[in-house]
Order: sequence, then structure tokens, then C-alpha cells
Amino acid sequence: GAVQKGTGLHLFAPMGFLDDTYFHRSYWVYGRSFAGGHGGYYQAGKYAPSGRILVHDDKNVYGFGRKPQYYRWTTTIEHQLFATGKEPPAEARDAGDAASAQAARRRGNGGQMIRFERTQSLNPNGKAIVVSAWVNSESPNGVVLARGGPSAGYALVVKAGKPQWLVRTSATKLSAIGGKDRIVGAWTHLVGVLTSDKKMHLYVNGKRVVSGAAAELIKVDPVQSLEIGGDDVSAVGSYRSPHSFMGTIDEVRVYHGDMTEGEITALVDPAENPKNATAILVCSFDKGDATDVSGNKNHGKLDGVRKTEGKFGTAVRFRGSSNARSAGSFVQHHWTADVPLLVRTMVKAGGKLFVAGPPDLIDEEETFGRLTARDEKVQKVLAEQNAALAGAQGGVLRVVSATDGRNLAEYKLTSLPVWDSMAVAGRRLFLSTEDGSVVAFAGK
Repeated sequence: GAVQKGTGLHLFAPMGFLDDTYFHRSYWVYGRSFAGGHGGYYQAGKYAPSGRILVHDDKNVYGFGRKPQYYRWTTTIEHQLFATGKEPPAEARDAGDAASAQAARRRGNGGQMIRFERTQSLNPNGKAIVVSAWVNSESPNGVVLARGGPSAGYALVVKAGKPQWLVRTSATKLSAIGGKDRIVGAWTHLVGVLTSDKKMHLYVNGKRVVSGAAAELIKVDPVQSLEIGGDDVSAVGSYRSPHSFMGTIDEVRVYHGDMTEGEITALVDPAENPKNATAILVCSFDKGDATDVSGNKNHGKLDGVRKTEGKFGTAVRFRGSSNARSAGSFVQHHWTADVPLLVRTMVKAGGKLFVAGPPDLIDEEETFGRLTARDEKVQKVLAEQNAALAGAQGGVLRVVSATDGRNLAEYKLTSLPVWDSMAVAGRRLFLSTEDGSVVAFAGK
């Protein structure tokens, strides 16, 4: 959902242009891509102009969409009318670039990670995996290394001050094992292992501390790339992305293939080279960058991190993040306006926006609060809104300025408009309604 930069920007509707159900995961996008699933569907709206319905001219996109704070997994959604530029924000990405340094700076602390592009050598499909790293954590929670997201992937993390190794093989299958001892405040060597026979092991300072079983091997090449110091876009585990690491990381290695017990325990020494597995990523950080010396050229990009003294030579330090921008959108609006209707159809002509739909009678946050408080009177309010959605109160046609969103005129409709049913031609506005009529409006 973050990949919105580059050529080919266009208006599209992932669920189809004819879907008028207002399903909470559905909206139109002016951009390049969309993500699905409970942790992905809202991502496009963070990086591209999006809404229940959109129109555009040569420069701008106009729409009726959820307010920025509702681009997250949520029960309640409130909407607004808006205008914005057609170009995606700086935080959006190009398909060939995991993230730019500028995007990291604009994101603030949440952008502090090392990002690696997807390559064939990093594909874990059907393979045994070994992840090794020296870490000195300054916070009880954070991602050391992650590859993938809420559909498939793996992650080595610190949770409640203790190390944890995660393997996800589907949206509903997450396997996790964790150590019992805190590791915060001291250099610690961690190794997460997934064997070819689906066993999971976690090693701390050369000793196996816990074992478990994965549901299966990872069966796909995860869509999301590999990161050190965080888990960008959406998470492998149950934590909230980016779940940034605070502290220092040194000598990161990723292998494909099974290792012997002796080879795994020997990884505490970066000079050791196991013979029974293939190194696909080796970063010592000794040159102050994320050069991969495995031979696979999986070089990383440092976004917002800085070099520091490590366990062995030079390492990289991460300042962590409060995850404050986990809900919201990077899209900057020219203007926004609250309107007393749920827009079902929209058109722009002559510097004006024409929007129509059933009346919006409730504040969803307030109504949800009354529901949770078991206020029986709220049922009457919900019934009135439900009846309005079915056409009991007819519709509302509103005309607003495309320049600043000011209300210019409003008209009562005896019947609800059909979804996406307005057109302008010959200085007239045409509107199809659910009672089978076509209504034409002309200037006085």
C-alpha cells in the first residue's frame, strides 16, 4: 500500500467501481497499488489520495473519505470532503526502492531502520532459516530483524525485555518462542532458527534456551522486504508496526539451510563460517554502512540510524520510536469539510463540486460510546440512521466550492441517488435516483 510513486498513477477501485456497500475495508485510490488483510487494507490511504468516491481534474483529487485518524484497524469511521494534489506524499515509495532517506526523515523516529530490497536470494520459500545478531537493547520492546508481514514472514524481536523468535506462515498461523531472561542493557547474541523439519529454536549467547514447532515452512516469497531495527508497513507479529528497536545492533547474518548444533553456537564469533548453510546476508557495519559481504549484494540503506562503537568494531545505533504515526495519513489536503450526508455520487464542473447521498445523522464515536455504555436510547438513533440509509428521508444534494470547500447551495431530493450516478453536460447536472427517475438541474 505504500508503493504509490512512479509512473502510472490512476484512479482505481480495488473492490470494483460499482460497490456501494460502504464496506469498511473498501475505498477508491488515486495511485498505483493497494494492500489487503486486516493489517494492510488501510495502508494505501496513508500514502495516496483515497476515499469512498473520488473525482479529479488535471491537478487535484477531490473526494469523500475517512478522516486521517481512521486509516487503521477500527470499528468507527467518520468521513470528510477534501481536496488534495494528485502527487503522492514524500513518504510514499517507488516499487524499486524500499524507502528513501527523505521518507525516513519525514517519518521521524519511525523511519529509523535499515531496509533491504527484495531479491531472489532473500526468498525464504520452503527453506530452513537462521538469523543471527549481536544486540544491546535499551528498550524492552523492538524488532531486531524482520522479513515479511501479516501474511508470511519471520522476525527476531525483543518483547517485555526478553528475546522472541517468530515465524508466520499465513494470516492465521503465527508460531512464536521466547526466552525467559531479560537481555536489556547488555550485549547479547541472539539466534533464531527454523529447521527444514519445521522445528524452531532460540539461542542466547551460544546456548539453546527454548524450542518449539512451526505450523509449516514459509511457502511464499513475502511481499514486504527485510528490515533491521524495525518492521515497516505492517507487522509479522502481533505488535504494531514499525515497533522500532532502541539500542545498538552488530554483526547481523541470515542463512538458508540447516546447521549443526555446533555451527549455531559458534555464531557468537563473527569469524566462524558454517559449512552446512548458505549465507544470504552478512552485515558487519564496520565501514559504517550496511554492505552485504555474503556475495549476494543484498546491500541495505541506512535510514535515520548512525554508526557507533559495537561489539566487534563498528555497529549501528537506533533511537527507537513511539509509533505515534501508526494511525493517520501522510496525504496533505488543500482543504477539508464536514458535510451532513454520506456521499454516494460526486462530480466536478466549473469550479464546483456536486455531491449527493443520504443524510448523515450520527457521530460514530459518540454513538459507539453510548453502545458500549448500554444506553438503550441509542437504538432509536441507530434505527433512524438505518432508515435514512434505506431512503426514508430522501437525499441531499450539496454544491461546494472546489477551491476551498465552502457550501454554495443545498437541495432536497425526494429519492436517494444511485451510486456514482451524476454527470454534467450542456451546462446541466444529471442525476439518476433509486425510484427510477433521471433528474436534470440547470442554472437559473
